Amino acid sequence: MFENMSNKRNGRTSSQIRSKATPQIRIWSKPISDPKEQMEILEKVKISSQFGMRKRGLFEFYGDELIAYKREKPKCSNRNKFLHFLSTYFTEYLEDNCPTSWQECQSLFWEEFLFAFYPTQLTITPNEKEVETFLFELKKFTRWLDRKIGTSSYKLINQFIAESKDDLLECEYLLNQLLIHAYPEIFENKRHVEFSDLYKLKDVPDYENYKKLIFEIKEINNELVIASDIYTNINYLIEGMPPQILSPSILIYGVIGQNNGELIWTWQYPEHVMPLRTKKFIIGL
Repeated sequence: MFENMSNKRNGRTSSQIRSKATPQIRIWSKPISDPKEQMEILEKVKISSQFGMRKRGLFEFYGDELIAYKREKPKCSNRNKFLHFLSTYFTEYLEDNCPTSWQECQSLFWEEFLFAFYPTQLTITPNEKEVETFLFELKKFTRWLDRKIGTSSYKLINQFIAESKDDLLECEYLLNQLLIHAYPEIFENKRHVEFSDLYKLKDVPDYENYKKLIFEIKEINNELVIASDIYTNINYLIEGMPPQILSPSILIYGVIGQNNGELIWTWQYPEHVMPLRTKKFIIGL
């Protein structure tokens, strides 16, 4: 039902195929003969697995720093969640297109992390504090990194947050409200909901045609929303969205349905809500 966009970057996917018959398989290996080094690697595997870093990260430039940061507060759940986001950004979103050192992690790197990757990772919670917590953890990490490595990331992050924190907060609010609109009982007896839980809450209506698209809101006319597909610039007339909470400053990735012969599409559910500045990373502006 919900497709993760985090493995898509400028039209590329993390599963690259050489041909229709033969998938491209990447094998990572590093001979380790020293028993002491073997023990160190095993300890790093144990620690990094706690925040879900893929093993390839152990041999990349960022692995030691992420593990060292985790070691300083091993039981901090917010730190653990932040490290999961950052390691996933490196190993799954950027994959083979990531920088080769912290010094190469300049403005575009952090901007894409904040505004293209992170919105696809937003957790559904009734208190809507996920963005605040994430930004606080990001500031702490970049300050720590600057002191340890000599980078200047903290200043960049503060600038981005000053510019667009409200946009990220709006994305969190709108994602939660759109899901509550589609699934009113979503938080019943729960403080946290996984997207997979939504299968149990409501059956998707049976339409003859479905479209999953990323769209920008162009106009709201009473209960009718005019939305433009960011890839094709085709406009869609959509009913069933809560117009009072919508804003032209965001992108919505969601599903609409329609029966043959109908002009108007019916809103189904959202998957992600993203700031408008995400657009340049999605379509490579």
